[in-house]
Amino acid sequence: MRKLYMKTRNMPRHARTALRGALASLALCAALRLCGALGADTAAEELIGGIVSRGGIADGIMRFELGMTPVPSAPGAPPGAVSAPETVPATDGASGEGSNSERRPYLLAPYIALPDAEAPPEDPPEDPAPPTPPEDPPRAPGPISVNNMTQYDIDVPALMAQPLEQAPGSAQRVLILHTHGSEAYTPDGDDVYEPSDPYRTEDRRYSIIRVGDELASCLEELGFSVIHDTGIYDHPSYQGSYGRSDAVIASYQERYPDISLIIDLHRDAISAPDGSQYKTVANIGDGVCSQIMFFVGSDSAGLYHPKWRENFKLALRVQSEMDALYPSLARPIYLSQYRYNQHRSQGSLLVEVGSAGNTLEESLTAIRYFADAYARAVMSPGAGDAGSAKR
Repeated sequence: MRKLYMKTRNMPRHARTALRGALASLALCAALRLCGALGADTAAEELIGGIVSRGGIADGIMRFELGMTPVPSAPGAPPGAVSAPETVPATDGASGEGSNSERRPYLLAPYIALPDAEAPPEDPPEDPAPPTPPEDPPRAPGPISVNNMTQYDIDVPALMAQPLEQAPGSAQRVLILHTHGSEAYTPDGDDVYEPSDPYRTEDRRYSIIRVGDELASCLEELGFSVIHDTGIYDHPSYQGSYGRSDAVIASYQERYPDISLIIDLHRDAISAPDGSQYKTVANIGDGVCSQIMFFVGSDSAGLYHPKWRENFKLALRVQSEMDALYPSLARPIYLSQYRYNQHRSQGSLLVEVGSAGNTLEESLTAIRYFADAYARAVMSPGAGDAGSAKR
């Protein structure tokens, strides 16, 4: 010990102070462990708590050795409590706007409801679900709502009064395809699939392609000649899917020159800020199904599409039939500045059937209603007047 003492005397003053503090801490730890073993935790804390400063190193060692919770940093907090972590307010860049690649400006459409409780998102949020957006009452046939994203002024009544350039009738051949064929719905009941991505699958029995099968069957029963292409053009790469489907349309048109009606069938995606999926709701009779929305292209962005108004008039005509026959089935038409392959025909429609929050069965029901309204609009010899089709 004498030799150790002599060595410490030769050390700098600050080094001796640090060494003594370390030795004192070791002695303190040993004493505390002994008190703990004898069941005197509380007494040891009270004894040493009057000697050391609260919140210092010695206090931290003492509480650690006794197996106690850390002292709260907030003044006045009760013993044993832990202060809450600091929160950082979100900036404008973290608001979530535009975070969903499929999110579009028409999300405030009517008849939107939250997903069913039995179909939560893959990662359920800890916070309560967002409130259900207010619903509009079912609207009677009347002015058609259009979300116009172009620079053109749109006169809906004037367009609906104009005849379609293509002759109506069921003799026309219909091409049904799916630019995004892997789009799927919320699994429900027996409609459970192996996902390739969230709400997407290559299993055609449960994707939007299954809805296309149903549409093809309905239109064939109504007298149409139908080609249903079941290719998947958005997997494994989502990018370039419209270029791939455009080549497919051109190939079919070369083989079947009588194709005059083209339906590109999709499933929408409407996400809440927490990542959960909304569902679209149409109340028809005593049942509930998905809603239908037309996504109409134009030449507003400078792409060649001189006959886009013919497609728009067809969408208005079918929408008018849906409003008259099945109020609440139709969402507002979305008029885009881009063309989405609709320049291939004057009878092209891009149709969104429900959203990712809907079930497959809800969308199969919706497409049957759509097929009825579509057939009435296309077969009618009228000039597009509201309610011109035979009832």
